[in-house]
Amino acid sequence: METTHITRSSDSALIKKLLAFAQSKNPRASVATLIAALVVLCAWLILVVFTASQHEFWRDEVRALSVAQSAASPLDLFNKIHNEGHPIVWYLILYLGNLITPQILPFAALVIALGAVAVFMFFAPFPFWLKCLFLFGVLPVYEYSVMARNYGISMLLFFVAAALYKNKSRHPVLLGVVLALLANTNIHSAMLVCLIALVWAWDAVAERRKNGQTLNPGAGFAAAFVIIAAGVALDVFTALPDDTSILGIYRNPIGPPALSKPPEQVFQEASGVFAKLMPEEAQPFLAMALLALAALGLIRRPALFLAALAGLVAFAALFLLVYWGQLRHQGIYFVFVVFLYWLRMDSANAKPARLPARVAQGMGLVALVGLLAGGVVVGYRAVTQDITTQMSSNKDLGAFLTSSEAYRDAIIVPEPDYLVESLPYYAPVSLFYPREQRFGKYVSFTTASSKYITLGILLNDAIDLKNKYGKPVLIVLGHKDVGPRQSGTARFSYGSLFQWYSADVATLNSATTLVGTFTSAVGDENYRVFLVK
Repeated sequence: METTHITRSSDSALIKKLLAFAQSKNPRASVATLIAALVVLCAWLILVVFTASQHEFWRDEVRALSVAQSAASPLDLFNKIHNEGHPIVWYLILYLGNLITPQILPFAALVIALGAVAVFMFFAPFPFWLKCLFLFGVLPVYEYSVMARNYGISMLLFFVAAALYKNKSRHPVLLGVVLALLANTNIHSAMLVCLIALVWAWDAVAERRKNGQTLNPGAGFAAAFVIIAAGVALDVFTALPDDTSILGIYRNPIGPPALSKPPEQVFQEASGVFAKLMPEEAQPFLAMALLALAALGLIRRPALFLAALAGLVAFAALFLLVYWGQLRHQGIYFVFVVFLYWLRMDSANAKPARLPARVAQGMGLVALVGLLAGGVVVGYRAVTQDITTQMSSNKDLGAFLTSSEAYRDAIIVPEPDYLVESLPYYAPVSLFYPREQRFGKYVSFTTASSKYITLGILLNDAIDLKNKYGKPVLIVLGHKDVGPRQSGTARFSYGSLFQWYSADVATLNSATTLVGTFTSAVGDENYRVFLVK
């Protein structure tokens, strides 16, 4: 079927590619493929929507929304996120979305993820079966869709950038804007944007030399790199905390001290930094080995191979020396690998490769498929767990509060304080943080928060609140050893310390009444609720 009249009327490469998906020399085959793609996308959407409907938001998901809701303006939002450790794009989306509905959190995550998988399905140069493997892997089907956080935007912008890259010389500024936005989704993506910029510069030089042109990049190319540099600079300025932050105190146990360990132990620990990309019964080093082989599969494009290798080393160093990466962090690098393979297949070399290169390429593709297959298993388990179990007790606690005439207007005093940060999503509660001596919806990870508190201090604050405001006061206690042990110490995130003594436990028993136990969640957001008499 001819499409000449369409291509002449539009210079959009993306539109051409989408039309080519449905229009080709074999219309029946193309239409069948388009229908199959839509069916797969509908199946993905139904699964994600159903899982999201069963999902209980945990603290890090709602915290971003609470920060956005607390801002009076976009400029105020910029000031409020300074010690959050993340750049502004996700917060800005929630701020604008909250102007439409306070329930923006699941809708924003779903729309962003749907955009990402649609771009991937219609524009990625991969076989149909491989696209299906990716779509039902843990990242698109759960971690970057059901879990409402800033990492799903990275997946979307990586794929938009990949779709634009083939025609980068025609739309350099647009690609630069996309990469600048990508750098402001999270610090991990900002690291990879720097590598993408280097790949782009490499390709620009190579193309000009191949065509016998001078190395003058042109105004569009220069403007794009200025935009990218500004985006990375904005990310660094926004995401890096100041001297009052306590986030820097947190270090993985195998952080810098690991350098003093025996080399074989350091190697063993380093080999497991991407382990969450594969099923838990797999050997910890398997994901790292597959990622290294996938990088090797890009060897015919040295720029892509070096970018994959540099990203692998940079992420491993970040996870070892700063903090241990969770699946959402490790997944960013895997999406980057998929991005690089997209670029590789879009620029396939017509010349036959030599045997070693063909072997390396074949090994890389096998490794990529292995990672995708492992992701499907991890995704199935994540979806099943979320549907069948509770991810946080805050949804149940919110229902308990809103359904009770006695406790609907209660003041909540939590310890650890961050455990109830998702509670305001489920109930209009008043949260008082003893470590900061203030009311709020989310805690402050700065020196304004006391590292040390005792059960006695907690009880005194709760009693004072009851006397001052004349409202019911509920202590939400997440330390399960308080009571079974008459005294003890709990140490947890960012150097926080909680202590209790036998006299404190006696006061807890005499001055409060246990009104609820919420301990069904698979994570740490479980607690007992005590009413101050």
